[in-house]
Amino acid sequence: GFVLGDLWECMREASAYGVPLTCVDGEGCAYEVVYVPYLSAIQLFSKIDASDTSASVPKPSFEFFDSVPPYMRLPLLSQLEKLEKESRSPSPPVTGDSETAISDGNNAVGLGGKKCVSLWETHTDTLLECSWFSLLWQPVQRDIKNFSHTSVCAAPPILVYYAPKLSRGPHDRQKNTHTH
Repeated sequence: GFVLGDLWECMREASAYGVPLTCVDGEGCAYEVVYVPYLSAIQLFSKIDASDTSASVPKPSFEFFDSVPPYMRLPLLSQLEKLEKESRSPSPPVTGDSETAISDGNNAVGLGGKKCVSLWETHTDTLLECSWFSLLWQPVQRDIKNFSHTSVCAAPPILVYYAPKLSRGPHDRQKNTHTH
């Protein structure tokens, strides 16, 4: 496993400058598109919270769903830092169920009445396999040096879902193999 903060730090450069990707259009012309990641949603389920047997379905220890249009979103690392700060600040009063998500308008930033897991300090070994996050990879720049006017194709945004904790991977199989 790893600490989530290490994952986010690996994405710092992509968050700031984007990642160039070479694409080929229908006519075989190559062009470069720069994609920048934005946090779209995240749900983290902690093993500690799952030990509560009163609920048949685990409840998230942290969740966020962004409904802001992509062109108005904060860069990935800025958004994660903002969410971490807001989840650590004293919770505003919440009416209703203590598990209700606290909202700052469009974004759920934590779970009322509950301590949220840290987006930076949580180790993936403490998460359940159902934890996930999604990034919207938004095209922000296109190299038009090789662009012909006969071929007009916009680079699409790409929504990718990630599981920070895999239920089984190659290293797990090696650990479980016993030699006699």
